[in-house]
Amino acid sequence: MQVEQYNKFGYVMPDNELLQQRVLKAFEIASKPAPYHVAQSSLKDIDLEAWQYIGDPLAEALILELRAHNMMSRDIYGAARLLQEKGNLAANNFFADVEFVPEWADFEQMHLGAKMGLRNPIGLFFGLHGALPYTYTYPNVAKVMASTGRLDKKGDFPRRFWETATGFIGAFDVDGMKPLGKGWQVWVRIRLMHTMVRMGVLKSGRWKSDWANPIDQLTTAGGVYAFGQYRVNIVKALGGRVSDVEADSYNLMWRWITRVLGVVPELLGQTNEEKQALDKLIHEYSYTVNTGSVELTQAMINGLSEIPYFLLPRDLHAAIVKYLLSPQYTLPAGKNLAHDLQITPSVWAKILAQPIIGSLKISSKATQLPLIRNVIERYGQVTLEAFIHKQLGEQKADYRTKN
Repeated sequence: MQVEQYNKFGYVMPDNELLQQRVLKAFEIASKPAPYHVAQSSLKDIDLEAWQYIGDPLAEALILELRAHNMMSRDIYGAARLLQEKGNLAANNFFADVEFVPEWADFEQMHLGAKMGLRNPIGLFFGLHGALPYTYTYPNVAKVMASTGRLDKKGDFPRRFWETATGFIGAFDVDGMKPLGKGWQVWVRIRLMHTMVRMGVLKSGRWKSDWANPIDQLTTAGGVYAFGQYRVNIVKALGGRVSDVEADSYNLMWRWITRVLGVVPELLGQTNEEKQALDKLIHEYSYTVNTGSVELTQAMINGLSEIPYFLLPRDLHAAIVKYLLSPQYTLPAGKNLAHDLQITPSVWAKILAQPIIGSLKISSKATQLPLIRNVIERYGQVTLEAFIHKQLGEQKADYRTKN
């Protein structure tokens, strides 16, 4: 029955029989809502390889039920709630999982990280220069992006950029990130979008059996570092000031977001220290740069140059990306991501980038001044949300794809 359920979602299965059994064990864990998970006794018990073959069985079961009931509307979240009201088991299991708050999810503590993010808007927006290509070093991310479009060379990069920023800014409203809150609902919708993308890519027949599974558990778990600690590193690289307590708080925010996105508790740790050790393991295990990674990075740099807000030509964007991907800011240790992703700005761009980076650092330091800091922390959320809304225009972010 377990194999039948696994195949029901269209997952690819490894050829190795021993690995198959480990994958089915991981699948059984992921098929239960988080309240029913049993914590791993130690990091060595976590089967990183198996988790690459697991998507999000709870969300996938919900999508299948929505399709069976002809409820795949644009408001996928609203449709899921209607299904839950009817007592549907898949809907009940999904919301039991996504509404579960682990003991480590201290929302009061998250306020420090949120305030730090708001008072560092430069690090926030330029952070995507590093965070996006960083995610392309996961084995399957570039393949998924190329399959879905919008972020690749044929896509609609500026709109996707601002849609992504919507989720990031919403995360700073800590109260809104609690279950049923406005920001929380955004990330639930993103989780369902990821699920529809995964199911669409697998159904297309373009996904090869040796690629594990698209938008897998391990890749998503790696986002805690990519969008948490690595973003903190970028803020510091651009002149921002972040205390250790604020960094821990910001990482906690992203552990919670990643839990909302459906990552099993086993891959998120019980403490910040445990998650940091997991981050190191995940990134050392997963780091892969292929042709797709390089092509997507180049397409991303092209896309950045299409956003008028940055006011920079392509080559200068490349130079800034190269700077933010420097080894001192990234995991895994000993890897040069900019070199591996073949980011090669011209000599003149490297020279001109230095005063630009210097001016960004000065601007970031200005936001630390008491008066400016207080204004930003008080009005920054509303101001940034209004700014992003203006960039998106009349069409709001709907977190849907052609798949």
